[in-house]
Amino acid sequence: MTQTTIDFERSEQRANIERVSNRIAPLVYGFVKSLGAGAEFHMTELQEHVNAASPGSPESPSRILRLLRQERKIGYTVLNRSKSLYRIDLVS
Repeated sequence: MTQTTIDFERSEQRANIERVSNRIAPLVYGFVKSLGAGAEFHMTELQEHVNAASPGSPESPSRILRLLRQERKIGYTVLNRSKSLYRIDLVS
């Protein structure tokens, strides 16, 4: 019975990520692409950009950023984790 609960939670989490991704992935990708390779940004800048266009969870843009990197659509380096400073390495 515990396994069913875990599977349900994972399925629900995947559905939520997919829903959020479909809504804001183009915004996150557009933000990164507009800055271009070599540019640096703070996560708050990305969050403000996305929330201005599509209000939602403040953590969602960072999740989508990671998903885009996993899909190899973008590449980035975390320059300073405590300051949430990133550098764009690749935009495909």
